[in-house]
Amino acid sequence: MRGLLFLFLAFFISDAGAITLKEAVDTALSKNNELRAKLYEVEEKGKDLTISKLHLLPTVDLYGKYNRTTDPPYSIMNRMETKELNMYATNFNEPGVSDLYTTGITVKFPIWMAGKIRIGIDLARNELEATKEQLEKTKDRVILDVISAYYNVLTAKAFVKTAEFAYFDAKKHVKD
Repeated sequence: MRGLLFLFLAFFISDAGAITLKEAVDTALSKNNELRAKLYEVEEKGKDLTISKLHLLPTVDLYGKYNRTTDPPYSIMNRMETKELNMYATNFNEPGVSDLYTTGITVKFPIWMAGKIRIGIDLARNELEATKEQLEKTKDRVILDVISAYYNVLTAKAFVKTAEFAYFDAKKHVKD
């Protein structure tokens, strides 16, 4: 019975479908989910660095406002702002309805931010480098795990062969 078990294990662990160590490492590196996650994290940190560098650029804002009022002080102010106030023809107690449309553009330059932008860029750059190092550590760990598993399988095959030889030797001794 043991002989059949050893033969079954030997057949099951045979070299017919074996892959090389290089193929095993390449497969592990291409299909490992933890490595994929680290690659996405490196990509994310790179985009964070790009975004932090964009804070050095000027910002442009477009805006628009609309104001409609019947309140006399605000109605007169709206007319003054649009230079439509006629001092002689305006009834200051009841000036009527006033509409004011305002549109504009604002450009802001980061002239002095007390080093906040540069510190943010340096922090993002350091985070990117740390994440790249974590990626390399993860790659090395995956390679080590694959190599260990590969040699453990080879060791197990050698133990099976040794057990087969021991079985056949014991069988011979029993026969003798």
